[in-house]
Amino acid sequence: MLTRKPIQLLILMLITLLTAALILLDINIAFVRPLLILFLILAVGYTTLLAWANHLALRTDVRVLMTIIIGITLVIVSGFILNFTAEGLGTRSWTFFITGIISFNSVVALLRNQSTPIYVSQTSIQSWKLGLHLRQVVLLVLAVVITGASIVIARNGAINQSRAQFSQLWMLANAEANSTYVDLGVKNEEQQVLMYRLVVVQGTTVIQEFPNISLAPNEIWQGKVNFKRPYLYNGTC
Repeated sequence: MLTRKPIQLLILMLITLLTAALILLDINIAFVRPLLILFLILAVGYTTLLAWANHLALRTDVRVLMTIIIGITLVIVSGFILNFTAEGLGTRSWTFFITGIISFNSVVALLRNQSTPIYVSQTSIQSWKLGLHLRQVVLLVLAVVITGASIVIARNGAINQSRAQFSQLWMLANAEANSTYVDLGVKNEEQQVLMYRLVVVQGTTVIQEFPNISLAPNEIWQGKVNFKRPYLYNGTC
């Protein structure tokens, strides 16, 4: 059984909040963001074990292994839960969720630490031992590496998946009362710089032409056209 002083738990909570803030600030420094996420995974596993299984007398190697397993499990479960919420699974929601779990576990561990009797009989403590041979350790390390690589590959594949390329064209009535103008818009979703030609036709008459509309990816162009009588619309890009 581990005994943690209140100041140690408070420091852990403070570091967790600082880590969450740095993740939300989206700091693009090599290896910093992965290390911050790794800290949250280990912290959520450690505090969960400390809050709910501190009565177990675990050896250091067993405690480290359980911390990693519990941390990864809670991260997967939290992602599954957040996927069904209104905000969905994202960096912001995931960080708040994991930080909340760590804070809750820290408070529980603090309260249970204060209420735990000084003397605990040996028979009430469950002793777990992790007797692994070298071959088993190697297989365990390989399993962890393969699992981590799978998560990274799946994440990169989800983030870098190809997007449909298209252009958006719209025409809306002007918001002003009794206005004869309409609002036109074009958005480039082609993921490359394109030149558009927009022709507005009323019947067989060309009302207005916009021959050179250059748009960068995700850029929007907007314009207005004056119609002086009920119109038909035909536009080409």
